[in-house]
Amino acid sequence: LMKSRGFPFSVPTEAGPKPAVATFHPAAVMSGGAQKRLGRRWREVVRADVRKAVRNAYGRLEWVEPEILWDPTLGEFEGALARLATARVIGVDTETGPGPNGETAVDPECATLRCIGLGGVVDGRAFGTCPGLVSIERPARPLRMDVESLRVRVRNFLARGVAGGDLVFCGNNVNVFDRRVLERAGMPLPPYLSVYDNTALHHDSDESELPHDLNYQMSRYTDSPRHKPGHGHDAWTSDMELRRYCGFDAVGSAMLAPMLIDRVNACEMGDAYQADVSVLQRLCVNLRRAGLRLDPAEQARHD
Repeated sequence: LMKSRGFPFSVPTEAGPKPAVATFHPAAVMSGGAQKRLGRRWREVVRADVRKAVRNAYGRLEWVEPEILWDPTLGEFEGALARLATARVIGVDTETGPGPNGETAVDPECATLRCIGLGGVVDGRAFGTCPGLVSIERPARPLRMDVESLRVRVRNFLARGVAGGDLVFCGNNVNVFDRRVLERAGMPLPPYLSVYDNTALHHDSDESELPHDLNYQMSRYTDSPRHKPGHGHDAWTSDMELRRYCGFDAVGSAMLAPMLIDRVNACEMGDAYQADVSVLQRLCVNLRRAGLRLDPAEQARHD
């Protein structure tokens, strides 16, 4: 339920598909006792889910599927970057695979960068591009541009956000994970405070006790259908699926960042967010860079 609530979908019936939205049972968020904490955290979310269910029933969802350029040539990629340069807010996302010696894909110090997604809202339409650095298909799909040409163009594009440049970058968990992955790949992000981390923004907003992941944010604040797969990222077998997924995440981050920034400012938590990013996130990244790791079992025990 936590992965699917809030997303519009269709239920098959004898009379044909019926629009629906999954959410918690109203009793779970309205009663007291053991459910009191759940109710306090989720009551407004359930109200929003019900409103979305009504919009879905009447065909009034406010959602247009993003355009994702997932396998561009060099010329197409340059054109995509020119389009995105007019968006002002650019979402960044990466997808990674196991390292060269079989290391986990979720360790930014050794994971292999498979593709990079860049996205934003251009002229009122969500648009993203996601070129690949490797192919996950077997046999491997030939790359339509060489990796060095891709690296140079992404590096120059990201540099436009340095020191108050003309572009603003953002992403979910971008300063803790994607930053280090891109740095190792020769495509460094702008300084910490120049890149909005949507996860940290959500943590410092008025919904700090609710989930911070992009799946929740998209279900809560947009009419997007669910796009997260029901399997782990390593289960992808198609370059198109992987890169479209990555591009969608980049677009989603760009759509949500301005709203999350407004919520943090409304809570007067801007100073807390800046401390989280410039001190705690920088510290965590530097610890990993130095070779220090979290003990997963101990982390789970504390969680």
